[in-house]
Amino acid sequence: SSDLIVDHYALRSFGLEEFGPGSLSVDGFGIVHIAGGAFTSALGNSFAVTPNAISNGYGYGPSFLARIDFSAKEEFAPACMVNGASFDSLNVSVAPGQILSMFGTGLGPTDGLAAQPDSNGVYPRQLGDTRIRIGDTDLPLLYVSDSQVNAVVPYSLSTGPIASGTSVTIEHGSFSASYPLQYIWPTWPGIFTQGGFGSSQVAALNQDGSINTADQPATVGSVVSFFATGLGHLTAPFPDDATTPLSPPWPGIAENFGVYMGAAGMEVLYAGPAPGMPPGVYRVDGRVPDATLSGKTSIRLVMGGCD
Repeated sequence: SSDLIVDHYALRSFGLEEFGPGSLSVDGFGIVHIAGGAFTSALGNSFAVTPNAISNGYGYGPSFLARIDFSAKEEFAPACMVNGASFDSLNVSVAPGQILSMFGTGLGPTDGLAAQPDSNGVYPRQLGDTRIRIGDTDLPLLYVSDSQVNAVVPYSLSTGPIASGTSVTIEHGSFSASYPLQYIWPTWPGIFTQGGFGSSQVAALNQDGSINTADQPATVGSVVSFFATGLGHLTAPFPDDATTPLSPPWPGIAENFGVYMGAAGMEVLYAGPAPGMPPGVYRVDGRVPDATLSGKTSIRLVMGGCD
């Protein structure tokens, strides 16, 4: 007997349109055994089952046998992939010049490792026995840990539909998992905030180099700088894996875009890779419009219909 209850509808959260548990039992070691079927061929892609325990002989769809040990620590389980600034879910698409964050379990070492560029400013493509690649291209890594990995999508990545079967693949030791990709968007903008995900304060610098806060506001007509990722191709070839030099020349952003402070458009003085920062970090310098009201206001970056 067991007090574990399997809810037919709750199990739809695994991504199955319809799921039918046929029987359930718990053995003396606390291992749960579930047998059943589904009305969709997605079974096996969305719901973890015992290897080679799927057949099409259940009558109305694939049948399965799952053996689940809730006491065991999961060694490797990627859970989601998001924009590293906005934390928007990337689903099946990415964009050039985008820092992506992957979350899960067993993705890297227990003690997190921040990547250190070499003497030429180049970031590693393998760190702590972890790699991420798109197709056959290894991505520069910025951080790896057991629960999170940050990587950079190359500036030079071609946009548009991609070949069937192309994936974002993460490897750690002998474990690997893949996210299918269908499209490379020209841009997928995300603005960094001071407090990370959920913070309303943009990571911005005032013209005098101070951090923009309520106590240190920008003045009308002054220049503010903010930082973003996923702004797409550049106007000239540029290293995909290196720190942006502190001194010009720097390429600009190839895609058309607009920056708004509140409802007013900003005069953009610079937009491109952020000097002294890792690849995938862009800096935008804009002048505070004369019509801007005092107090808290919003900054919007609009590119190709995305903001």
